[in-house]
Amino acid sequence: MKTRRKKSSGARAKKTPARSANRAHIPVSARDRRAGEWFAKLMALQARLYGPGGCLWDREQTHDSLRKYLIEETYEVLDAMDSSDPRKFSGELGDLLLQIVFHSVLAEAANRFTISEVIESVHSKMIRRHPHVFAMTKPPPQPPS
Repeated sequence: MKTRRKKSSGARAKKTPARSANRAHIPVSARDRRAGEWFAKLMALQARLYGPGGCLWDREQTHDSLRKYLIEETYEVLDAMDSSDPRKFSGELGDLLLQIVFHSVLAEAANRFTISEVIESVHSKMIRRHPHVFAMTKPPPQPPS
């Protein structure tokens, strides 16, 4: 994704998409707001663990050192899916989500990308891949009568 630097009052500039994403109107439910609040708390928690005064182990991690955990958590999600235990499945999905959050925190610290860019990217991709839902295509031409 092409990015450009956006001027901000913060210590460092944040990257923003060079092109505006397709902004399909999608209502946000109370469930979605709660999920967003918990996601924000998870991001803040991981940033604290990785930051100064946080966890030494977390601060020593790199994308390469976390690679094995990303694969391991993916297999654990698949095993939990087969177990038919919703709590186990939910917990393992959470562990996989933590890997995504952790990699995003590392990338942001290196000024590469942010979790917002990760989410915006997949959001835009899902809209592009579902033109039949978001009315982004013209109807097929009608044969002459």
